[in-house]
Amino acid sequence: MTSPAWLGCALATGACAALLCRPGPRVLRRRLRAGDAPAGFAARAPRPPGRAAVLLVALSGLLVLVVLWPSGVLLALSLGLVLGGVGWLHRGGRRRRRAERGRRETIEACDALTAELIAGQPAVQALHRAAEQHPVLWPAARAGALGGDVAAVLRDLASSPGGGGLKMLAAAWQVAEGSGAGLVATLQRVSESLRADDATGAETAASLAPARVTARMLAVLPVFGLLLGAGLGGDPVGLLLGTTAGNGLLLAGTGLALAGMLWVERLAGRVEAV
Repeated sequence: MTSPAWLGCALATGACAALLCRPGPRVLRRRLRAGDAPAGFAARAPRPPGRAAVLLVALSGLLVLVVLWPSGVLLALSLGLVLGGVGWLHRGGRRRRRAERGRRETIEACDALTAELIAGQPAVQALHRAAEQHPVLWPAARAGALGGDVAAVLRDLASSPGGGGLKMLAAAWQVAEGSGAGLVATLQRVSESLRADDATGAETAASLAPARVTARMLAVLPVFGLLLGAGLGGDPVGLLLGTTAGNGLLLAGTGLALAGMLWVERLAGRVEAV
């Protein structure tokens, strides 16, 4: 085994030994009973291994694997980057869809509540009837039926994906309760404001869609380059998968493609959050 391999093994063994040799609760109690602990020391369970220790163990193990089996590690890292990037994009898409559904449900809930108030229902009863059609209002309706703080519950619900408009509904409810002002006109303005925000968000998402698609196409474009090289008589796939240098190039290319795509997604997310 080469000297770097011995160094990696030594680091991994030392880190693991440092973690495993920490005194447990029983050892600490025995030491306290024996009078080995310093004065003022209280017996308590040891802290879990710190992040630095866990990171040291992970890096040491990775160093050993890179030295002993470089091709497998580099290929595994490349595959991990691809799977991680796909998973991150999938979660981002699901998050945007949930936020969009939440915004639309909030607008429809405000419209239903306004319609019930216009029909002459008391505020609490109108909230309950609106919640029967739009479950997002159920916690606030239960709070109103029990005499609780409806505005506070609505503000808590605003933290759900796409539920930011409930903050405006909570403010309108609080003002109506405190001053006795009519709630219908205020809710109508809230609904109009939410519709305008939703339309602006839809236009922003539509304008950002080409940038997202372009970034993903550029990330996948090297695959077509490999197919083109194979079609011209070369063996780019064998080079990338069959040699250590090719494995390193594959890892670097995958990382750069993924970084560019995630960078575009991050910029688009910042624009949508404005």
